[in-house]
Amino acid sequence: MSSALSVSEQRDALRVENRRLILEKDELTAKNGELNKKLDLYEEQLAWFKNKLYGRGTEQLTAAERLQIRLFDEIEHAADSDAPEDQAPAEPPPDEATVEVLERTRRRPRRRPLPQALPRVDRVIDLPEQDKQCECGHPLVRIGEDTSERLDVIPPQVQVIRTVRPRYACHHCEGSGDEGHPAVRVAPPPAALIPKGLASEGLLAFIATAKFCDALPLYRQERQFARLGVELSRRTMSDWMIAAAGACRPLMEALLDRLRSG
Repeated sequence: MSSALSVSEQRDALRVENRRLILEKDELTAKNGELNKKLDLYEEQLAWFKNKLYGRGTEQLTAAERLQIRLFDEIEHAADSDAPEDQAPAEPPPDEATVEVLERTRRRPRRRPLPQALPRVDRVIDLPEQDKQCECGHPLVRIGEDTSERLDVIPPQVQVIRTVRPRYACHHCEGSGDEGHPAVRVAPPPAALIPKGLASEGLLAFIATAKFCDALPLYRQERQFARLGVELSRRTMSDWMIAAAGACRPLMEALLDRLRSG
């Protein structure tokens, strides 16, 4: 009887020891998984620091990197920063005590005139013939014109489109004979994708196609325009792309509605 009890006690002890070993194994497996996660994190951080120290200074993407989505974040990045990509990051924002001083000393952006060496294509938007007659019976006399210039591109040639809107007035009555119309008449300006913008719709389409279809970053397009004698910064083209995307939003929503309807 005593031998049977000793065997039973030995079996119970073995079961307890087996459960203890299983618990220890589970704990070691969990600790091993945590250590592997930390090791992967440290390897990623090490690779990131190596890339910051020894990586490329400008965006020269390989074939594999072109598949990464960070290529299409350039517009938002350039719009949030005035500094070029190859310069050091901007300083942290100033505190409230220095905001007023910075506002006084900040230079206002100036629009540089388009190069005079570029060819001009005049597009005259004139009044209809019936509107060139004053109510007093005398014809309106051309006294000047309103002109505006927008940059256009015809690959690989760059040109400037001058929109000319002649102004008319009556020298006989000086507008007193026709109170229903202004004294000086001029045709309304044409509709534009970016109102009062410097870029024409053709130039916007050219930049967007080169960037999003041909994977040509804006800094490379900046160099191409410089070779053509036109100075266009990455920041300016980034603002144009954001404005063009906002103007095309109704068309995008209409296409999405059509897709959802099917």
